[in-house]
Order: sequence, then structure tokens, then C-alpha cells
Amino acid sequence: MVLRGKVKKLVLKSREAALLAVSIYNNPQTVFKTYAYIVNMCIAWTSLFHAIFEKRKIKYFYKKDTKKLEYERVDGEYKAWELSTCCKQYYGEIMNPARANLETLIKLRNKIEHRFLPELDSHVFGECQSCLFNYEKLLISEFGDEHAINSSLAFGLQFSEVYEEEQIKSMKSMKAKEVQTIQKYMDEYRKEYSDEILESMEYSFRVFLIPQTGNNINSADRSIEFIKKSDLSEEQYKNLKKDITLIKNRKIPVSNDDKMKVGGVVKRVNEKVDFDFKQHHHTYCWRYYEVRPQKGARNPECTDTRYCNYDRVHDDYVYTNAWVNKLVKELSDESIRNEIFSCRGIKK
Repeated sequence: MVLRGKVKKLVLKSREAALLAVSIYNNPQTVFKTYAYIVNMCIAWTSLFHAIFEKRKIKYFYKKDTKKLEYERVDGEYKAWELSTCCKQYYGEIMNPARANLETLIKLRNKIEHRFLPELDSHVFGECQSCLFNYEKLLISEFGDEHAINSSLAFGLQFSEVYEEEQIKSMKSMKAKEVQTIQKYMDEYRKEYSDEILESMEYSFRVFLIPQTGNNINSADRSIEFIKKSDLSEEQYKNLKKDITLIKNRKIPVSNDDKMKVGGVVKRVNEKVDFDFKQHHHTYCWRYYEVRPQKGARNPECTDTRYCNYDRVHDDYVYTNAWVNKLVKELSDESIRNEIFSCRGIKK
């Protein structure tokens, strides 16, 4: 695709920002890779979205008044949409792994802007890698293969023999109060999304590098090769899965680890709203938004799973972080709050 005018300039700016992000991240002398990478990738994504909107003849500027064609200006220039706004405008109501990945990095950028936390790098590598893959995938789909950046990239070298020792040191350093705070935020961000999104390679890239010596060094096209599961026979996959189990960190599943009971919801909402939110207020809310059926319903499992799940073992309901976030957002608006509580949470 031949690009011209402003679209061409925006794509060029986007590609250069992405390449700079990778260059910084792969530079062994860079102490704090994650934040510098995220900042530049946010610039790359923003410019890419602007290029897409420009191509589609969409005005990507903030209006002074939604009813008029008057736009806000900063230093004489139209104020363009920020990345979070671009994300909402591009994806609309769709929530997929690529969007979740981008939203997580935007939140992380905002949170660590004034902190020096190099120890965090290894904990968000998967998200950073997926962000790059998602970026190039969208770049190619919108503007063609000739604008891809993969030909300019190579795998970063890893000091694999000392990685385990350095990883242990890094984990110990995570005990620092400030780092624990950021790690807590990362856990909170991840809890907002479904297991299907979190397990997607578009949300977080996870791969095991398995050293293998070939019979003939000249017969290989590349040192590292990604193999799709669908390309393996059942026996090959079983053997590979068995080998991976030997080096994979063990994670013991905990039932409803990312859910909370009513008391937990009430406590967390109370921390973020400017009134005394109590349990009966919560009842009005779940009735108003119809996130679960009434007690004693014939089909208690019929819930809005984004916000609530039925626990059959204990015959009660547990709620998600997304539900807490929704309540905080909605109840912060006094008019919405009055509407919910005035009708006792029952829709007319």
C-alpha cells in the first residue's frame, strides 16, 4: 500500500517509536527497560491509531462541545486523542486479548511514571513482547506487509547460564515496599480480565527455549524456531509437554482466588467512594444491574459472569474485580447513585 501525506508521516513516526522501544529494551546497558519500552510503544500505538483514523477520514481530536464542530487546541494545534481514548474508539465494545494487553501497559505506564523499578522488568516481559507482536499485526493488517518491522528485529540475547541466580536476586529485591506496590497493581490489572484473555499469547507471550544440537549446522535456517501445536503429532506434543513440566515453575490453582464475597466488595468500594457504602447498597446495585438472580431462584447460576459467579459448593455468590471497578465508576456519579438507591435497586 502506497502511503501519502499525513498518513505516511504518522506511520513513519509510529514505526520509528516501535523500533526505538525495542532498541532500548534490548540494550544491555539500559537499567530500567520496562518503562522506557512502554513509553515508546505507547507513542507507537498512538501514532498507529491516528494513522488508521486519518486513513478512514475520522476526526481524532477532542471537541470543545459535542454538539458543535469546535475542537480543543493546545499551543495552537488541535488536541488529538490520547492512547486510552484511541483504544476505546478503535475497539468499541469489543474486549479481546490485544486490547487487554494494551490497557494493562497504559495503566502500568501511569503508575510507574515517577518510580525507578528495574526489578519489575522480568515480571512483565510477556506483556511487553505481546504488545510488540500485536502492534505489528495491526500495522500489517491496516497498511500492508511492506511496512512491517520484523525484518529489522532479532531475538535479544539472554545470559541463560546465570539467569536463574539473577532471577532469585530479583525476586528477593521485590520485597522492597515500593516494588511490592507495583506488583500488587499488576496483579489487580490482570484480575480484571477473563482466564481466556490472560491465557492468550496476544495478552502475554510465554515461550520455553529448549537447547537442541542439530546434526548439521548448515541445515538450519535459524537458531530459534517457533512450532505450532497443530504441527506436532500427539506423541510429540506429549513428550514436549513432559519436558516442559520439568522446568516450569509450579503453580497450585486456588479456587476463586480472583473473586470476593460481599464483604470484600463493600470494603473495597468504600475505599474509593465519598459516601458510606454498605451491604444493603450492594444489594440495590446487583439488583439494578441484574448481575445475579434473586436468592432461591430456580437457576442460580444465571449470572452476568463479568461481575458475578455462583458458587455451588457454598450456595452463594462471589464477585469480580470488574464489578468493584464498575461500582466505583458508577457510584461516583451522584445522579446515577440516586437513581439506583431511589428505586431500591429494582429496574422498572
